[in-house]
Amino acid sequence: MPGTLMVRAFGQLTPYRFPAGQGAEEDLSSVFLARSELMGWSRLGSSDSPPVPLLWGMNQAELTNDGPEIGFAQVTLDINQGTLEPSDHVILNELPLGVDPSDVDWAPVPYPIDAGPPTDPQLAIPPLIQCVDDSLRWLGEADVSAYQVTATHIAPVQRSHQMDLYTMTDWFSVRSPEPVRAVVTLAIDQERAQAASDVIAAIQQIHAGPIEFRSTVDAPAEHAAGDNWEPPKWENADAAVTVKMPGWSADSIGWVIAMVFDAALTLKSAPQHLSVRVTRTAPE
Repeated sequence: MPGTLMVRAFGQLTPYRFPAGQGAEEDLSSVFLARSELMGWSRLGSSDSPPVPLLWGMNQAELTNDGPEIGFAQVTLDINQGTLEPSDHVILNELPLGVDPSDVDWAPVPYPIDAGPPTDPQLAIPPLIQCVDDSLRWLGEADVSAYQVTATHIAPVQRSHQMDLYTMTDWFSVRSPEPVRAVVTLAIDQERAQAASDVIAAIQQIHAGPIEFRSTVDAPAEHAAGDNWEPPKWENADAAVTVKMPGWSADSIGWVIAMVFDAALTLKSAPQHLSVRVTRTAPE
């Protein structure tokens, strides 16, 4: 089963009212898909088109405006199926009785020449949060107070993407927006719940210029990352980590959550199910 990510946005949204015939009101699904296709993050494609590398395949997206939650998007980490090219080899279990192999007109068997593994969550999360944020703001006036990414059925990664993520911080150094403080909470499936303390210890070692993971605090119950989205049973970590961020934006939130995922998925006992929430608390 390929890994699945769900992004949930919390805060307030006042949807725009579109003139009749000029777009469907409150349709996050079509806006999210259009945005992800425009940016090359995902693609609907057609059955006769050659496969292309994707970051994710879309499952669903919806506005909720249900309590503190504004809306969500759920995607599957896509597998690049590869471009089919003919092979010189033919795979055949056995020939029918009485058939001489020299009499057979062998045909090449197509095979994928550039197939690849699913996208690592750390690389998909920053553009995924950006895509959700762009889509929400396309539909209305949004004041987002928290983003949460819940991942299920994810495999341990082969290597850390920490250096790739560090390189991205050059973007935040271009200007110096008003810093904000936030709190990072996490939840892990009960079978691997003991890994939470290792993740928290790992991210406290991260210092990336304008973004700083700081002190450990008691996890606020109102910002718990546990999700009822689907099994498994989640266990919220008792501790949370404060973080200083260069402004409250989708790109800085995505970076922080990606870093937490990287710390978790490179553990020897990496969780298969992980939920991370970043909530704005107060100006620095």
